[in-house]
Amino acid sequence: MKGNYIRYDKDLNIESAIEALRIYIPTEKGYVNYNFLRSVSDAKFLDTWRLGQVFAYNDAFQKEYDLTTHGAEWDMAIRLKDRDDFIGGYAHGDEYFTKMSLKIDGKDADISSFTEMTPFEELEIEVSSYGTDPDDHKTKVLNHIKHYNIGAQGIFLTQRVEWLGDYILDSSFLAMMPPPKSLTDTVSINGGKGEEVKIGMRVKHCKKAVVYGEKSKIYYEMAIPEYPYYDEGAEFHITDNGNGGYNKMYFFVTPNKGDVKIKNGDVWNSVTQYSIKSLL
Repeated sequence: MKGNYIRYDKDLNIESAIEALRIYIPTEKGYVNYNFLRSVSDAKFLDTWRLGQVFAYNDAFQKEYDLTTHGAEWDMAIRLKDRDDFIGGYAHGDEYFTKMSLKIDGKDADISSFTEMTPFEELEIEVSSYGTDPDDHKTKVLNHIKHYNIGAQGIFLTQRVEWLGDYILDSSFLAMMPPPKSLTDTVSINGGKGEEVKIGMRVKHCKKAVVYGEKSKIYYEMAIPEYPYYDEGAEFHITDNGNGGYNKMYFFVTPNKGDVKIKNGDVWNSVTQYSIKSLL
């Protein structure tokens, strides 16, 4: 019976990574390879650990194809009003980690010690970072705490954003997922019947969305058991960001530009569930 595996890798050349934890979760055919990266870029004002590009591997751990698009964010993208970019991760930068720790099956572990394929049941990762103002790349705007719980059912991500000043926000997100157009064509909202993916579609009061391929039989599921401001579900959006290669999935925290005022000391809490499955 197939199980979960991890391996530390200093040579994974994607998304400005200088080191990575390769995570292999079994599916009906082969493995889904999630990659937890330390992305570093002086040009982007970036040094943080984050969830990066995902790949499909066969049962012999040989790469077959990309399951998500290069460079997309999953965790956080926050935009202050009148700034030229978001805050968060490789795509946007202005984020620096201060601490990263992990547990394997409940025990503290050193990420760099897993140089060989290592089986596990449950992986927990916690990252603390801060985000800076894109205007000067120095002023600390927020603290960002992430806790990943990864196992056979996919990824549960708990996030906390602690605000360090008063701001007005444009569109911001704490839950994103980047399935390729080449593998997906159908979307199901809140467990409903599948319908054609349409770029630009928005659905209010959404708690769960699945984007999948009728032919590929690959399913991308994202749910928000907890999300800022919303008890009955947030606004869900699909876009290709200017004819890009993905049917990118978003849950808005602040869907209307310039209408959310943040006060120093405000806190956002969210929980996102991610799962990629192949039913072939």
